[in-house]
Amino acid sequence: MNFTHKLFFKLLVFLILISILPLLLAGWLSYNHSSKTLNNEIDKEAANVLEEKLTTLNLLMNDLQRMAEILAKNNIVSTFLNNQDGKDKYYQLFTQLDPFLDSLQPIRPETIGITLISDKQLIYFYGYSFHPDKDPFLANSWMPDLSQIGNAPYITSLHARPYDQRNSDQQVFSFVQQIWSQTFSSQGVLVVDFPVEVLEQWFGGKTAQSASGTFIIDPKGNILYPQMPSALSREYVKIHNQQVNSITLPNGDHYRVFRKTVTQIGWTIVSYFPEKDLYAAIYNYRDVIITILGISVLFCLLASLYISHRTARPITKLAELMKKVEGGDLNQRFPINQRDEIGQLGISFNQMIQRIQELIEDVYIEQREKRSAEITALQAQINPHFLYNALESINSLARRNKQHQISKQIALLGKLFRFSISTFTEIVPLKQEIAYVKHYLLIHQLRMQGTEEFHYHIQIPYPHHELYTIKWILQPIVENAIIHGLEPQRNGTILIKGEVHGEDLMISVKDNGAGIAKNTLEKILFQLENNAETLTKYEKKVGLYNVQSRIRLHFGSKYGITIDSSPGEGTTVSLLLPRRITTDEKYVNRR
Repeated sequence: MNFTHKLFFKLLVFLILISILPLLLAGWLSYNHSSKTLNNEIDKEAANVLEEKLTTLNLLMNDLQRMAEILAKNNIVSTFLNNQDGKDKYYQLFTQLDPFLDSLQPIRPETIGITLISDKQLIYFYGYSFHPDKDPFLANSWMPDLSQIGNAPYITSLHARPYDQRNSDQQVFSFVQQIWSQTFSSQGVLVVDFPVEVLEQWFGGKTAQSASGTFIIDPKGNILYPQMPSALSREYVKIHNQQVNSITLPNGDHYRVFRKTVTQIGWTIVSYFPEKDLYAAIYNYRDVIITILGISVLFCLLASLYISHRTARPITKLAELMKKVEGGDLNQRFPINQRDEIGQLGISFNQMIQRIQELIEDVYIEQREKRSAEITALQAQINPHFLYNALESINSLARRNKQHQISKQIALLGKLFRFSISTFTEIVPLKQEIAYVKHYLLIHQLRMQGTEEFHYHIQIPYPHHELYTIKWILQPIVENAIIHGLEPQRNGTILIKGEVHGEDLMISVKDNGAGIAKNTLEKILFQLENNAETLTKYEKKVGLYNVQSRIRLHFGSKYGITIDSSPGEGTTVSLLLPRRITTDEKYVNRR
């Protein structure tokens, strides 16, 4: 029955319509209004935070440009830029520039190095030990193209200081600006180095565990700050470049991210805030709504479950039992716990199942007896008991006349017949079938000796020899392979293989003989699938059809013979059998 037709479903829908839907609607409207209000507050707070960061950067740029202007107006600096008198004058100016830079550094005490490079490639350094053997200062990869920046200030990306003898690996960013002498006859480049840690002083106050924070990104996309791990992944900041957006991390945390670029220096400021903190108030309100809603829903569900349980459970139980009976489980019985109409229905159900079991048992016994009679009749077609004594007499005559080849063939044939009459059970070990077919193959090898080349190989692992199957299923297949496959071309090989796949045993007989034409093969396959039992009974077919019929009678339609062949390429006949480790009838006689 469709779930929507059940009483339980109808009652549940009614309760939802009168109680749960109004609560859901009110909660959604309230939550939606609060979310809009909170988003406005978030935008205002983010704007204030970004404004504070921009103010810090503007102060930095103003101070550095003021330092550049002071340097450009200084007579000593102007003399350094105009110096044409060689190294003596150059070193003399060092002693004059040092006191001046001492008085200038307090403008930005965070600096760790100031460098002046004249257009004559003379270099003055302050605050560090210059390494004279390194590449030209202006050839460093982090230096900007001076022809492109003109007189505008420039902030570099993070870089090392190979020009510092003591701290060549220290990471810094640098302020770069071209300055002119007082007479504008010469120019130079001012480079002021700041350690990367100074960003923590300007924008810090946060730790690795802080839920909100700030990123500083240079024009090349490198993150200058923070250097320590932060709550928000650095990759997320680089990927999401919208001015305002929301980000969800793999752990489920949600963040609001705001960014703004300082066009003067190309830096981008990114501020992020956890939504769980910003939305704390609305989340609390939402939790109250959900709690009230949950209690209401639970009450309605409990009421509907109680009513439906009392009225529908017995009928549902009976329907489940009927489904199991339809699936073949006839051991089901309906528990009789009530004396009403449902109880009477259960009694009738139990009586019906009992009667069905009795009828099935009767049919099973009748079919088993019928099948046993059919198998006995099929075995009689190929049981050679009456020939054994006659062959023994012929063998004695051949030995007296010294016909050893004939005697050997008759002895092998006698062994075949002895196998045939040695047991009256249909289920035999696989090793007995293997021995039987070996003797049969030896007879044909002797028969073909001298005129034809005939070989055979049996590749069935020894553990499989202890499995059980019905007898006389390999010899007819091998006989067909020799007569119809190898004899027309007077040579060839037969390969017999056996493999276990789960609960099945696959045995294949393969020859490299003449093969079977497509039309003939299609006809054989059709007869095997549809008429094997009829052909065996009434037309006395004792080859493939006999084997197919007996396999199906014993093991059911899942098992049987398949053939794969092409003219001139040989034939493979495969027998799919159940993997049996016992002769117990309850494991083998079933459809």
